[in-house]
Amino acid sequence: MNPSITKCSHSEVASLYVLKALCALFVVLLHAPLGIATEYGRILAATAVPLFFMITGYFLYSEDPNKVVARALKTAKKAIVLWLICTLVYYPIAPIEGALSETYMLYLKLLIWGMPPAAGHLWYLMALAQGMLVIAVLYRLGMGKLFPYLIALWFLGFSVEDYRPIVFGSEPSILSANFIIKALPCLAAGMWVAQRKMALLQYKSWGIALACGIALLYLDLFWGRSLLPSYIILKPFITTTVIFTAFVTCLQFPSWGHGSKVAYVGQALSGNIYYWHGLPIILFTQVLTQFSSQYEVYGALIVFVMSLGFAYLIVKVQNRLGWQILR
Repeated sequence: MNPSITKCSHSEVASLYVLKALCALFVVLLHAPLGIATEYGRILAATAVPLFFMITGYFLYSEDPNKVVARALKTAKKAIVLWLICTLVYYPIAPIEGALSETYMLYLKLLIWGMPPAAGHLWYLMALAQGMLVIAVLYRLGMGKLFPYLIALWFLGFSVEDYRPIVFGSEPSILSANFIIKALPCLAAGMWVAQRKMALLQYKSWGIALACGIALLYLDLFWGRSLLPSYIILKPFITTTVIFTAFVTCLQFPSWGHGSKVAYVGQALSGNIYYWHGLPIILFTQVLTQFSSQYEVYGALIVFVMSLGFAYLIVKVQNRLGWQILR
């Protein structure tokens, strides 16, 4: 995510910062309930993490290979530092279950997720670091022009995440959250959009395509699941279409939200909202259990507001100290 600490000052990317703020809310909704709106919200919220990766890939791209390598290595280093800091904070309240000497799966989960189970969302930072290192190596070896082929890994994710319940009758694999089928294809997609931006913006109907994609995502839900199982097969493609069209639509209207508080949240606070939204979730699910009924109805909003306040405090303290670590 890596938003800048300073306020939004670049109108050409203000719309992407607005999109990041929305994605931060979506991530919270994926992990906290919102009453009867939970199911409806999570359908669209599934686009959040891929969009975060795509935005990072967009700003990573440069026609100068050396700049891509430098940016990728810098981002990887920051992601690893962030993962370590977050892991140290979460570990006392979300310890590893079992002994590390007993099973290799705990090491695998550590590598992929961070500290499971309550801090499983930290997989994003590990995947970001690994994805950036792969891209840096690719460019260092003079094969940077091959990065668009990494987008094909996106479809590999369908097999271990979306189609696994259909084919094998089991839950999506934990391996669906990693740099190979999440970070790399989404980062590459963002880079590809940056590379082809002028050509893509020649088309004026991205917003219409986005609206149609969102309508299709909700079509089966409102029709009482009558389109299953054909809808399940098409849904990952529809979701991917929504992700791509939402991203390009924002580029088509770059001044959206310029100078707004929403853009500031996306640019300066969205990263810390992501990293620390697990803390209020743990607070309400493990400590303040007497408020469980209220949490089930308003949980996502409560967690988002608390995470937003915490993120704002972190940014202000860091600005005062001259630090730029938690971004």
